[in-house]
Amino acid sequence: MKFYQSNEAVSDNFDVLDVYMRPDNTFIQGLYYDPATKLYWEGSGLWGESKVRYLKLDSQSKQLNYDNSVPQWNMDRSIFGEGICPLNDHDIAVLTWQSDIIYFLSQDTLKLKHQTSFFDGMREGWGITNFVQDGDHKNFGLYVSDGSSNIQVVDGDTYETIRTIAVRDEQGREVKNLNELEYAKGLIWANIWYSNDIIGINPTTGKVEKRYNMSSLRKAESEYQKT
Repeated sequence: MKFYQSNEAVSDNFDVLDVYMRPDNTFIQGLYYDPATKLYWEGSGLWGESKVRYLKLDSQSKQLNYDNSVPQWNMDRSIFGEGICPLNDHDIAVLTWQSDIIYFLSQDTLKLKHQTSFFDGMREGWGITNFVQDGDHKNFGLYVSDGSSNIQVVDGDTYETIRTIAVRDEQGREVKNLNELEYAKGLIWANIWYSNDIIGINPTTGKVEKRYNMSSLRKAESEYQKT
């Protein structure tokens, strides 16, 4: 499927490469694909329903199914789960929304190893992703969002906040409601809550360098669900 979008700021075309079906209507907050195990890591939200679990793809049916060989990890009913990402080669970092807790789980077992309070500069937990820190593939750095226009850069070993990225759009205005984060091709990618935009942010300057308006994808998804 090919969709065209027309954003006046920075516009690009995008392709939908494939569609995978999920087993339920979980409120997904964090998603990561591990190429080593070919598992999809899923972190979900909502009070009383927040959890982390693994899914695997049936390539023939294009159906994602839960991998029951590793039991899911359930959060306390008072916790609203948010973004997830690898902390290093062994652990998973799991954000909470307003509980001032970050959990760290074993990638092998999804069991809790330890937890800490929010990193310095965070008001809430929204999105999190990692990057290779100082060329050391065993020590990841973290980019973390809290719904504001700032992204915290955190040392994945010490949990110290190294600096704050102030995100500004193409006209120099602050970009609020930064939500889920991914890091790819030298840019931090973020969706903007309450909008259909995904932006690519320069991690050094904080300037928005790419922008995709996903309105056509949202419409296509709605139509796809009717088939």
